[in-house]
Amino acid sequence: GQPYEFKVHLFHERENSMTSEAQMIVISHSFALPVKMNLTFNSPFWVTHKVLTAGDRKYIQISLDGSTKEKFLLTEALLRCENPDVEIFPMNKPGLELSVSRHQTVSYVWQLKCNSSEVTDLRLVYSVLYGSRLDVSQTTHKLSYGFSISDFQTLYTVKVDVKPEGDSKDCRVGSGANLTLRVIRSPGCNLKTPVFYKIEDKPEVWAVTGNSSGLLDIAAGKCEISLTVIPLVPGLVHVPKVTLFRPSKDMLKKSEDNRKSGSPDDISPDQEGPVQQGFPRGQVYYASSAKQVRILQTSSKINAKRS
Repeated sequence: GQPYEFKVHLFHERENSMTSEAQMIVISHSFALPVKMNLTFNSPFWVTHKVLTAGDRKYIQISLDGSTKEKFLLTEALLRCENPDVEIFPMNKPGLELSVSRHQTVSYVWQLKCNSSEVTDLRLVYSVLYGSRLDVSQTTHKLSYGFSISDFQTLYTVKVDVKPEGDSKDCRVGSGANLTLRVIRSPGCNLKTPVFYKIEDKPEVWAVTGNSSGLLDIAAGKCEISLTVIPLVPGLVHVPKVTLFRPSKDMLKKSEDNRKSGSPDDISPDQEGPVQQGFPRGQVYYASSAKQVRILQTSSKINAKRS
């Protein structure tokens, strides 16, 4: 029979998945029976969110990953929150128009300002208008993406500093260096219980003398301790990684018993039973996570090379 050609533009409301199935039925006097076709709709983009931290400041990043070769124009991005104790400030340029297609990612960033330390859970809704040149009506469509965040406010800031001992200007392989660990409680945090610190075991880079883990008393709002570390490799080396944990009740009881009896506080993170639990991401800001220190080779090796 004679072939027929139909040009059809179909639009489908986006669901929270990359693909969705549908069926199209074509009824025409040219066909004796209705024609049924199974269709697969691919989402033009995939939406994700992330909480970013800079000290006590919090930011929400919304990213859209393109999944089709056709470009979609994005306009009027908005982030809403119904909590009256939270203010939202856009960090992107006002009136920004972005386009996204396959193998591309666009991101929007807003700053969250919480006016109360009691805010622990937030429900946020992101929306953006999008359009495509394939849409013959040239109308825009609205995409909404709802999500929740919890336990996101910063409770503690951790700072790690490594300096050479004595009058030396540079740290050297095999020579002792002074590691200073500072833990600062955020102004809005009312927790006064001790926290547990642990220095990551990386014996090929750093040797740690003294207690590589233990309890820190933050009742005064901050705590500072010093340890001796020995660098084992030359070059630009990241400072030892320190992680904070919530101590268990058993750990706190043992520490109190040791204090009353005058025994050394030899609590180890490797003892049997649950001794600590991690803080939710965002509650501890590790200010020195990207910090590096320059380590020089030992003088003896340098002199040996010269001779």
